[in-house]
Amino acid sequence: MIYAFHGNLGEPQDWAAVLEFLNHEELNELTGGSSVELWNLYNCLEHSMESFADKTNLEARSKKSGKNILFGYSLGGRLAFQCLAQNPKIWDAAVIVSAHPGLKDASERDLRFEQDQKWSEEVLKFPWPEFWGKWCEQPALKDSPWGADRPEGPAEATRIATAMVNWSLGRQEDLSSQIAACGLPILLVSGENDSKYRKIASSLSALAKNIEHVEILGSGHRVLREKPIELAGEIRSFLGRCFRAKN
Repeated sequence: MIYAFHGNLGEPQDWAAVLEFLNHEELNELTGGSSVELWNLYNCLEHSMESFADKTNLEARSKKSGKNILFGYSLGGRLAFQCLAQNPKIWDAAVIVSAHPGLKDASERDLRFEQDQKWSEEVLKFPWPEFWGKWCEQPALKDSPWGADRPEGPAEATRIATAMVNWSLGRQEDLSSQIAACGLPILLVSGENDSKYRKIASSLSALAKNIEHVEILGSGHRVLREKPIELAGEIRSFLGRCFRAKN
């Protein structure tokens, strides 16, 4: 089973464009017939990151069909890191895009949690166009276009606000050592123009031989939306390196 997790303010279909450009016959051959499940993270908000990982790992173990592979982007990448750190033996490979493995320093985590609490208040307070404009002015997103505006609704705004608090980077300790020690093949992807996350991925990949890092040329943080064809190509090559010789 391939589990695909979207990012903050995202939706399950954010991975769909990438999957369209994968050769499904080849994908099935490489992964032993694994099906793809696009998760709606906003249906899991009652869980902390740790309990989300426990739930996902339990499901992946019980429903295994072919290889178990994690795809995660941004917030979804951090949740994927949490799954890998808590039980890497369940998984056969992972593709993590534009994601942070967690903050080392407690004071940094406190500051980030305060920032995310503020965002959670603002998504409920401001009209959507105003909030969306503020959100997209963040350094990591400023030069990374989304495309069509994110759809809005009162229930959705509430769920976004809850996710920002429950799954804040400020609640996640640094998982770098656990990720480096897990032993399974991991592909870290960052956009060429996303200097912050490019450095994070480069540092993490240097910790272990099982972790690869690739940059997508001409892309910013939102690689799934900016360069889906190129990302699909990197995923195809990575899975080929992982599994072709073994099947």
